[in-house]
Amino acid sequence: MTTLASAAGLYNAPLRDNRAFSAVSANGSGVFSATAAHKASGALDAATIVDLSDEAISALKNARDARDALENLPKTLDELVALKTNEAAQKLTELFAKENIPIGEDGITLRFDASGDLVTDGPYKEKIEQLLEENPDLVEDLKTVDTLHTLRATAEALRAYQEDVKDAENEAERDAALTRFVTHSVNIQSVSGILTLTEDGLSTAASDYATAFFGSSAPGEEDVRSEDRQSAGSIA
Repeated sequence: MTTLASAAGLYNAPLRDNRAFSAVSANGSGVFSATAAHKASGALDAATIVDLSDEAISALKNARDARDALENLPKTLDELVALKTNEAAQKLTELFAKENIPIGEDGITLRFDASGDLVTDGPYKEKIEQLLEENPDLVEDLKTVDTLHTLRATAEALRAYQEDVKDAENEAERDAALTRFVTHSVNIQSVSGILTLTEDGLSTAASDYATAFFGSSAPGEEDVRSEDRQSAGSIA
């Protein structure tokens, strides 16, 4: 078996016709060894072309694919929320289009009931609920989206609380900040489980609440003023 003096060379380079650019050993041990390669090849350098076994090619390709997959994972909560939301919105939009269900100007609102089932209202209620029952994986995707949006909204409430505490000048203002945070947290939980699909994409009541009270966290956009988020009220 032909072996490599440096696995990293193949790990970072494209595979082509069972060949790789690397110094190798020809001792048939199947072990990557720079020393053996030097003894066996003498003047062989990093530009020598060698044949690799199918097993070596497969192992290195799998390692490289795993590395690429890790590099493509979302780096932040915002990136994960955006990725999962866009994926679910596309699946839901395509499903409705296939079944000739119009989204309409006001969109289609879905909600998880007390039993965990996804339900809706309107003229297409029965058809939509039947479709969702037949597509449990999509329902799980939507549940994940709602959970992530709720988590992100709660994180925004916590960030606002931390800012308010930092700006507080006395114990009374710190107590008021804590009360606002608790109120926001309860309100966010009370509206979780509600999603709306429009022509622009998929949103949730939790994300709408966070936008209304804390503003957008998108780069370049300012948060709402502290006095605006202090006006948190009850959600019916």
